[in-house]
Amino acid sequence: MKYTLRKLCTDISDFEAYPSEELSVDLNHLATELAKEGVNDIALKEPMLMAFFEDTGSVARIFPNGKMLIQANLKEDAEKTCEIVYRLTSIGK
Repeated sequence: MKYTLRKLCTDISDFEAYPSEELSVDLNHLATELAKEGVNDIALKEPMLMAFFEDTGSVARIFPNGKMLIQANLKEDAEKTCEIVYRLTSIGK
């Protein structure tokens, strides 16, 4: 799935990502899929899912419309987080 990633001006480590097509994310299903991928720190706090990606040190706040707010030290880490989440949101579709 294609997405747009942009650096936010608020902080050196804040990024925003959103899908290029309309998306409806089942946050409960995504939490299950993230756990299968080895993401251990997952919190579902409606209306968002928060996940800590230990391998990149990134924290993603994922919303039902597919938008994400990501805290990551490097743009590459934010991109890797996006690729994982958007790949998992397309499972079962």
